[in-house]
Parts: sequence; C-alpha cells; structure tokens
Amino acid sequence: LPRKKYYKSEREEEGQCATNWWSHEMFGHNQGANDLLTSIFGKKNIFSNPKPIELLKGIINVSLKDNQSSIILDFFAGSGTTLHATMQLNEEDGGKRQCILVTNNENNICEEVTYERNKRVIEGYTTPKGEQVEGLKNNNLRYYKIDFVDRDSSVTAMKKLMVASTDLLCIKQNLYEEKDTFGS
Repeated sequence: LPRKKYYKSEREEEGQCATNWWSHEMFGHNQGANDLLTSIFGKKNIFSNPKPIELLKGIINVSLKDNQSSIILDFFAGSGTTLHATMQLNEEDGGKRQCILVTNNENNICEEVTYERNKRVIEGYTTPKGEQVEGLKNNNLRYYKIDFVDRDSSVTAMKKLMVASTDLLCIKQNLYEEKDTFGS
C-alpha cells in the first residue's frame, strides 16, 4: 500500500505527532481515574472503568489541528471525562473548546454521574479529605433530553419530527432557558 511519510517539522501546523507508547506515568491509569471520581463524589465505585483525564487531554491535543477552538463530540459519554478534560485544557491554555456529550442514560448514568460530575467540576467541590477544589467557573453546562421519532410518514410521526426539529433549531440558536433540575 502506498504511504506518505511526514517529518515532525512538516506536521507541526497540523497538531502534535503521536507516539506508539503512551505510558501511564504520562497519561494516567484507571485507578487514578477512579480516585478522581471518588474525590469528586465523596464515595467509591461511582462508575466502572473511567478513563484517565490525562489520556483524554492527550487525545485532544494530538487529534485536533485547531485545538483551542474545536468542538469535541463524545457519543459514549460515560462518566464525563471528555468534558472534564476539555474544561481543564481550556483553563490551562485559555482555549475556547466546546464539548458535546451524548449518552443513552442507561442506569441514569447521565443524570447521576456525567452531569453531576461536571457540574461539581464547574462549581467546585470538597474532597473526602476536606480539601476544597476550586471550580472551573469559566464554563457552562447544558442538559438536553431527547427521544426517538418514528420513521414512518404518518401525520403523527411528521408532527413529532417537526417538534423535534424545532427543538434542535432552538438549541442551535440558544433560545432555551436553563433549568436546575432534570425533567421531561
């Protein structure tokens, strides 16, 4: 197969070159990610196998050409590490990255872990050891609940599609008021 070889100096404008080995000393490990969640929530076993925040920050830095103003999409949000990493990177380098998380909310993961974790990260929290962690206040968090719309061409399905499309346009235009609670 044909290959194109890039030298690091040629690739600098496109982002960072990845190496083949990402050590846990540099990119964290699952135990550290578990410890971080325990610190944020004040209790253990919040989520199985969370990803290390350092790993997600590394992936964001390697994968995005215009890394400081990118929109990051995570379709399998889990515990919300991608958003947490994005907010930390913005804090560290003054970036304006945005992050969209999507989840099916299985076992209320979105409401009880993903959203709550990032809300606490923004507002600040106290660890189980009594240490105060300052919030990443230059961020905001929005939660939208959606559902599937039937694909058939009945009048009822078309009306549901129109309502759902209107909601998407309102989200795009930032027309909704934020609520502090989860609801239908």
